[in-house]
Amino acid sequence: MTAPLLLLAVPIILAIIFFPLRRWPQVAGPVAAVVVWLFAILLGGIDLDPGAAGGDALISGDAWRVFGLAFTLSERAQLLLVGCYALLGVIFLLSAFYSQSTIFVALSLAVLSPLSGALMVEPFVYGAVLLLIAAAGLAILIQGSRAGSTLAALRNLSLTALALPLLLGAGWMIESDQFRFLDTITLMIVVAILLLLASFPFQIWVAPVVGESSSLVPAVVFGIAQLLVVVYCLDLLVEQPFVYGSSQFQGVVRGSAAATLILGSMLAITARSFGHLLGYILLISVGTAGAVLGSGGAAVVQVTITLMLLRVVSLVIAGAGLAMIRPRADAVEGGVNQFAANQGLAWRTPLAMGLFVFGCLSLAGLPLTPG
Repeated sequence: MTAPLLLLAVPIILAIIFFPLRRWPQVAGPVAAVVVWLFAILLGGIDLDPGAAGGDALISGDAWRVFGLAFTLSERAQLLLVGCYALLGVIFLLSAFYSQSTIFVALSLAVLSPLSGALMVEPFVYGAVLLLIAAAGLAILIQGSRAGSTLAALRNLSLTALALPLLLGAGWMIESDQFRFLDTITLMIVVAILLLLASFPFQIWVAPVVGESSSLVPAVVFGIAQLLVVVYCLDLLVEQPFVYGSSQFQGVVRGSAAATLILGSMLAITARSFGHLLGYILLISVGTAGAVLGSGGAAVVQVTITLMLLRVVSLVIAGAGLAMIRPRADAVEGGVNQFAANQGLAWRTPLAMGLFVFGCLSLAGLPLTPG
């Protein structure tokens, strides 16, 4: 079996196995954590050099070809996915203590299959299709078992779907050598990347996702899944250097990042609930990643990936605190200030508030925090 086929098949198989265990989250969470940690160890031990392991190796690093498409696992993608599965195991373990939706474990595993495929498939337009499939799974994960508003889930899916025709159009123009429309191709790719990164002016679904979903869902949606999406965008820019090197790209991305940072900072000051406060501070992290991407520096790939990994850690910490706060805090409706309605909550739940504040400060990039 080849490594790409393993990465595409195993998450789906595990999701099917853990779906019947959704009724017992205290069992599914720890067991899923152990399983994904073991899979991370297995994945990290695969030698991607076809000639190094010999022909008798159970799992080889060769490319997997199907329907004319080639799925190839690079060393960077291998290390990245090992880290993602290790972090996902931590999230699954916490889900046994902090109640999530019944489909949390199964769907979190299932979306890793198309996200992994997007990093391995060539050309990039097929990766965009896989990202849309993953977005559909993430939309269901955001909605969870909750009845009522579908605003956050639909915005997530709709804005990702808008990026697909832009990438398909740009890919067709590149494949047909229509470089006389170079500015148009660049603009299409820029807008698609801004959509995928949830940057300004397309960040309208970030705060609703954090406010409406269960506490650990943002760590999956804006942490692990967004990390893989960002790496897909970085690979796209490396593959199309004329886009990344253009002043048009860097100007638009820098302007978008600055607007996201300013907007996130202003909204965080006026936030009226714990969930929306975390969502607005998350916008600061989104803007920071965009600023690094538009900087044009030589180390942009390493710095961006590091920022995204630290975002996952920060969201896990803040999500754990939010999970402990929500059952103890008084719920409010409309535009009522939840902080004013819960005076003294920090004294009643010091650990929860400490984790939440520390995670938020880490997302904002405060020194001496993971961010």
